[in-house]
Amino acid sequence: MKYMPTVQIIFVSRNKEAVIKSIREIRDIYFDKIILIIGDEKEDPNEKVIWDVAKEIKFDLNKIWDIHIRAIHKRNILKATNQLVEIISEEKMADNVVFLNTTGLPNNISIGAYIAACMFKARVFTSTPKYNSHGEEVGVEGIFEAPIIPIDYPGDEQRQIITLIGDGVDSLDTIIYKQTPYIEKNTQIFRSERSRISHHISKLEEAGFIVKEKKGRNISINLSGLGRILAEITKVEYSKN
Repeated sequence: MKYMPTVQIIFVSRNKEAVIKSIREIRDIYFDKIILIIGDEKEDPNEKVIWDVAKEIKFDLNKIWDIHIRAIHKRNILKATNQLVEIISEEKMADNVVFLNTTGLPNNISIGAYIAACMFKARVFTSTPKYNSHGEEVGVEGIFEAPIIPIDYPGDEQRQIITLIGDGVDSLDTIIYKQTPYIEKNTQIFRSERSRISHHISKLEEAGFIVKEKKGRNISINLSGLGRILAEITKVEYSKN
C-alpha cells in the first residue's frame, strides 16, 4: 500500500499552550506535517498576538514536524471557507491525507472549517474548553472527533460543466464551445447539446452552485462561492484519474 503523508490543519489562538496540547492530544493519528492557520488582518491587535504565537509554535515544534503557517480572512466565512478549500486541495493534489483541528476556533470560522471538512470528507476534531474557578478559559479539557455530514454532489456531467465555467463565461454557448470546440452552430447536434447543457445549468443554479446575470443579449454564468468550492474538489478528483 502506498504511504500517504498526513497533514494536520490547526487554527491558532492566543493560548499557545492550549494549541500545543490539542496537537499532542490527537494520539490516534500519526501525522507528518502541520499547517498553522492564522488571520490575514495584520493590523488587528488580536491577530498580531496570534501571528507571534504561530511563530513561537513553529520554532518549538519544527524539529518534530514539518510546520507551515498560512493566513486566511477570518471575518468573511465564505472567503475563509474557499481559502481553506484551496489549502486542502493543494495537500490532496500532493497525495496527502488531511484532517482539521478546530480547537479554540471562533464560531464564525468553525462553520467554514466544518463546511470544508464535509466537502472533502476530511476528519475534523474539536475540543472541550477547560475553565478555572473564575470561569476563565485556561486550556483544553479533552479532544473529540466531530461527525461529518455526507454531501450528495452533482453528477459527473454537472461537475464537468462546473469546471468549464471556471472564472465565468459570457453565455451558455461558450460552455458548448469549450466542451466541443469544432461544433457548428445552428446544427441539430449543436441544438441538442445546448438543450442538454441548459438543463444541467438550471439544476446547478437551483442547487446554488452558479449564478446567472443578464448582460445585453447574453446571460453570463458564474460560479457561486459553493460552486468554487466544488470546482476545487472536482479538480483534485480529476487529477487522480
